[in-house]
Amino acid sequence: MFGTAHLILLGVAAACAGMTLWGVPKLTRPDVVFRTAGWLLLVLSVLYTVWRLLPGQFSWDGSLPLHFSDALRFICAVALLSRPRWAVAIAYYWGLTLNSQALLTPHPSMLGACR
Repeated sequence: MFGTAHLILLGVAAACAGMTLWGVPKLTRPDVVFRTAGWLLLVLSVLYTVWRLLPGQFSWDGSLPLHFSDALRFICAVALLSRPRWAVAIAYYWGLTLNSQALLTPHPSMLGACR
C-alpha cells in the first residue's frame, strides 16, 4: 500500500504545494490565475465524472459512492471562480483534513489502480 507509486505521489504533492506557496504571492494578477484554475478544474471534474459513469468504466463500488474528494473537486472550482465564503471554508477544511488523510493513508482498494 505504501510502495513506490505512493511515495512518488507524495513527492509530487509536496512539490506542488511548495510551488503554490512560493508562486502565489508573486502573482501580479491572482484573479486571472484563480479564475482560470477554477474553470480548468470544473471542466476536468465534469469530464472525469462523466467518464467514470460511462458503461465501459462504470462499477458500483468505484463509480457510485460519492466521496468527499469527489465533491471537493466541484466545491474548489466554485471557491476559485466566485469565492463564496461557504465554498472557501469547505475547501480549506476538507482540503487540509480529509484530502491530506486520503493522500497519506490510501484505501486498500486503490492498490490495483497504482499497479
